[in-house]
Amino acid sequence: MRSRLNGPAIKDHIREGQIFTNRLILAAIGCGILLILLLLRLGYLQIINQAHYATLSENNRVSIQPIPPTRGLIYDRNGVLLAQNLPSFTLELVTEHIEDVDQTLEEIGKLIELREEDIARFKKNRRRKRRFEGVPLRFRLTDEEVAKISTHQYRLPGVEIRAELARHYPLGKLASHAIGYVGRISER
Repeated sequence: MRSRLNGPAIKDHIREGQIFTNRLILAAIGCGILLILLLLRLGYLQIINQAHYATLSENNRVSIQPIPPTRGLIYDRNGVLLAQNLPSFTLELVTEHIEDVDQTLEEIGKLIELREEDIARFKKNRRRKRRFEGVPLRFRLTDEEVAKISTHQYRLPGVEIRAELARHYPLGKLASHAIGYVGRISER
C-alpha cells in the first residue's frame, strides 16, 4: 500500500456510493416536486378554469360578422321604382398586414383621390378597431377607382375592396314617409 505522501490515496467506493445515492435521491425528490407542481397547474387550467379557456378558444375560432340582408325593390302602385339596391365598393385597410400605414396611404393617394377628411376618419376609426379588422378608408368608389386599386393590389398588402349593396331612391325624398331610410346604427 502506498501512503498519501508517496502516491494517490485509495478510493473509498462505499463513501462515493453513498454520496451518489444521496444526490440521486435529492434529484428524484426535486423532479417529483416539479412533476406534482406541473400536475397541479394542469388540473387548475383544465378542470377549475376550463369554462374560461373554452370560451377564449371558441372566440379564437369563431368570428361573428354581421351580414346585412339584401333589401327588396319597392314599387308604387303604377310600377314606378321607388327604392332599389345598387352595388357600392368600400376601400378598407387591414393594418395587421401593413408595415407602414402612412406609406400605404401615400401609395393609395397616387392612385385615387383621398381627401383629408377621409384620412382623418380612417385614423379615428383605426384606434377603435382591432388590428385584424378592416378599417374603411373610402366609401362609394367608382368603377375606375376599383379598377386602379385592383390592378395595383399586389403592391398594397392589407388593402381590400369590399362590395356591398347600398340603398338608392331614384325619386329622392318623394314618398320617404312611406319608404323609410337606412342609416348607420348610432351608439344611442
